[in-house]
Amino acid sequence: MSVVQKLYEHCSLGKRRSSGQLGLLWTKLCPLPLWGVLMNAVLVALLALNLFVLGVVLWRLAVLSRLNALLDTELKVLRQIPQDQSLDLDELLGRGKRTVIVMDILNPMEVAASQSWFADRFGSVAAPLIRRIVYDQAVKNIHREVAKWGVQAQVTLHRGA
Repeated sequence: MSVVQKLYEHCSLGKRRSSGQLGLLWTKLCPLPLWGVLMNAVLVALLALNLFVLGVVLWRLAVLSRLNALLDTELKVLRQIPQDQSLDLDELLGRGKRTVIVMDILNPMEVAASQSWFADRFGSVAAPLIRRIVYDQAVKNIHREVAKWGVQAQVTLHRGA
Protein backbone atom coordinates (compact mmCIF):
# COMPACT_ATOMS: atom_id res chain seq x y z
CA MET A 1 0.00 0.00 0.00
CA SER A 2 1.41 3.38 -0.97
CA VAL A 3 1.83 6.36 1.30
CA VAL A 4 -0.90 8.28 -0.52
CA GLN A 5 -3.36 5.43 -0.04
CA LYS A 6 -2.50 5.23 3.67
CA LEU A 7 -3.04 8.97 4.07
CA TYR A 8 -6.28 8.74 2.13
CA GLU A 9 -7.58 5.98 4.37
CA HIS A 10 -6.43 7.79 7.48
CA CYS A 11 -8.05 11.08 6.51
CA SER A 12 -11.26 9.61 5.17
CA LEU A 13 -11.59 7.40 8.27
CA GLY A 14 -12.61 4.55 6.05
CA LYS A 15 -15.69 6.34 4.67
CA ARG A 16 -16.33 7.02 1.05
CA ARG A 17 -16.59 10.71 0.30
CA SER A 18 -16.90 12.86 -2.80
CA SER A 19 -13.80 14.60 -4.10
CA GLY A 20 -14.96 17.98 -2.77
CA GLN A 21 -15.66 16.56 0.65
CA LEU A 22 -12.36 14.72 0.54
CA GLY A 23 -10.45 17.92 -0.18
CA LEU A 24 -12.18 19.75 2.64
CA LEU A 25 -11.70 16.84 4.99
CA TRP A 26 -8.05 16.55 3.95
CA THR A 27 -7.33 20.14 4.91
CA LYS A 28 -9.19 19.84 8.23
CA LEU A 29 -8.00 16.46 9.43
CA CYS A 30 -4.60 16.12 7.81
CA PRO A 31 -2.95 19.48 7.56
CA LEU A 32 0.56 18.99 6.32
CA PRO A 33 2.62 21.42 8.37
CA LEU A 34 5.59 20.61 6.19
CA TRP A 35 3.95 22.36 3.24
CA GLY A 36 3.14 25.39 5.34
CA VAL A 37 6.67 25.60 6.68
CA LEU A 38 8.08 25.11 3.21
CA MET A 39 5.88 27.82 1.72
CA ASN A 40 6.75 30.19 4.56
CA ALA A 41 10.44 29.53 3.97
CA VAL A 42 10.05 30.21 0.26
CA LEU A 43 8.15 33.43 0.94
CA VAL A 44 10.76 34.60 3.46
CA ALA A 45 13.53 33.80 0.97
CA LEU A 46 11.74 35.75 -1.77
CA LEU A 47 11.18 38.66 0.59
CA ALA A 48 14.86 38.65 1.55
CA LEU A 49 15.86 38.53 -2.11
CA ASN A 50 13.54 41.44 -2.93
CA LEU A 51 14.97 43.48 -0.07
CA PHE A 52 18.51 42.72 -1.23
CA VAL A 53 17.68 43.76 -4.81
CA LEU A 54 16.01 46.92 -3.52
CA GLY A 55 19.13 47.74 -1.51
CA VAL A 56 21.38 47.23 -4.53
CA VAL A 57 19.13 49.40 -6.69
CA LEU A 58 19.06 52.18 -4.09
CA TRP A 59 22.85 52.00 -3.69
CA ARG A 60 23.35 52.25 -7.49
CA LEU A 61 20.88 55.12 -7.60
CA ALA A 62 22.91 57.00 -5.00
CA VAL A 63 26.14 56.38 -6.93
CA LEU A 64 24.55 57.53 -10.19
CA SER A 65 23.14 60.59 -8.46
CA ARG A 66 26.64 61.57 -7.30
CA LEU A 67 28.03 61.00 -10.80
CA ASN A 68 25.22 63.07 -12.26
CA ALA A 69 26.08 65.94 -9.92
CA LEU A 70 29.74 65.77 -10.99
CA LEU A 71 28.81 65.72 -14.66
CA ASP A 72 26.44 68.63 -14.13
CA THR A 73 29.23 70.77 -12.67
CA GLU A 74 31.53 69.76 -15.57
CA LEU A 75 28.83 70.69 -18.04
CA LYS A 76 28.40 74.12 -16.46
CA VAL A 77 32.14 74.72 -16.82
CA LEU A 78 32.17 73.50 -20.42
CA ARG A 79 29.21 75.69 -21.38
CA GLN A 80 31.22 78.75 -20.42
CA ILE A 81 33.84 77.94 -23.06
CA PRO A 82 33.06 79.49 -26.46
CA GLN A 83 32.25 76.76 -28.97
CA ASP A 84 32.77 78.65 -32.21
CA GLN A 85 36.52 79.07 -31.85
CA SER A 86 38.62 76.99 -34.20
CA LEU A 87 41.30 74.68 -32.90
CA ASP A 88 44.65 76.37 -32.22
CA LEU A 89 47.05 73.99 -33.92
CA ASP A 90 50.08 76.11 -33.03
CA GLU A 91 49.31 75.51 -29.38
CA LEU A 92 48.83 71.77 -29.92
CA LEU A 93 51.73 71.06 -32.27
CA GLY A 94 54.19 73.83 -31.47
CA ARG A 95 55.67 76.26 -33.97
CA GLY A 96 58.12 75.11 -36.61
CA LYS A 97 58.21 71.48 -35.57
CA ARG A 98 55.76 69.98 -38.04
CA THR A 99 53.70 71.07 -40.96
CA VAL A 100 50.17 69.80 -40.88
CA ILE A 101 47.41 69.81 -43.47
CA VAL A 102 43.98 70.17 -41.90
CA MET A 103 40.84 69.23 -43.78
CA ASP A 104 37.33 69.90 -42.52
CA ILE A 105 34.51 68.28 -44.48
CA LEU A 106 31.78 70.89 -44.59
CA ASN A 107 29.09 68.83 -46.31
CA PRO A 108 29.31 65.23 -45.05
CA MET A 109 25.58 64.58 -45.48
CA GLU A 110 25.60 65.69 -49.13
CA VAL A 111 28.68 63.56 -49.84
CA ALA A 112 26.99 60.54 -48.25
CA ALA A 113 23.74 61.17 -50.15
CA SER A 114 25.62 61.25 -53.45
CA GLN A 115 27.30 57.92 -52.67
CA SER A 116 24.47 55.92 -51.07
CA TRP A 117 20.71 55.73 -51.45
CA PHE A 118 20.47 54.79 -47.74
CA ALA A 119 22.14 58.04 -46.67
CA ASP A 120 19.93 59.96 -49.05
CA ARG A 121 16.71 58.47 -47.65
CA PHE A 122 17.59 58.00 -43.98
CA GLY A 123 20.28 60.63 -43.45
CA SER A 124 18.27 62.68 -41.00
CA VAL A 125 17.58 59.64 -38.83
CA ALA A 126 21.15 58.32 -38.64
CA ALA A 127 23.09 61.57 -39.11
CA PRO A 128 25.90 60.95 -36.55
CA LEU A 129 26.54 57.46 -37.90
CA ILE A 130 26.59 58.68 -41.50
CA ARG A 131 28.97 61.54 -40.64
CA ARG A 132 31.33 59.09 -38.95
CA ILE A 133 31.26 56.80 -41.99
CA VAL A 134 31.98 59.73 -44.33
CA TYR A 135 34.96 60.85 -42.24
CA ASP A 136 36.34 57.30 -41.97
CA GLN A 137 36.00 56.81 -45.72
CA ALA A 138 37.66 60.18 -46.37
CA VAL A 139 40.67 59.12 -44.27
CA LYS A 140 40.97 55.87 -46.24
CA ASN A 141 40.64 57.69 -49.58
CA ILE A 142 43.23 60.33 -48.68
CA HIS A 143 45.69 57.69 -47.47
CA ARG A 144 45.23 55.72 -50.71
CA GLU A 145 45.60 58.79 -52.94
CA VAL A 146 48.75 60.16 -51.31
CA ALA A 147 50.27 56.66 -51.44
CA LYS A 148 49.77 56.75 -55.24
CA TRP A 149 51.98 59.86 -55.32
CA GLY A 150 54.66 58.10 -53.29
CA VAL A 151 54.02 60.23 -50.22
CA GLN A 152 54.47 58.58 -46.85
CA ALA A 153 51.83 60.19 -44.67
CA GLN A 154 50.18 59.52 -41.38
CA VAL A 155 46.50 60.15 -42.01
CA THR A 156 44.51 60.18 -38.79
CA LEU A 157 41.09 61.32 -37.77
CA HIS A 158 40.66 63.55 -34.75
CA ARG A 159 37.13 63.90 -33.49
CA GLY A 160 36.15 67.05 -31.67
CA ALA A 161 34.13 67.10 -28.49
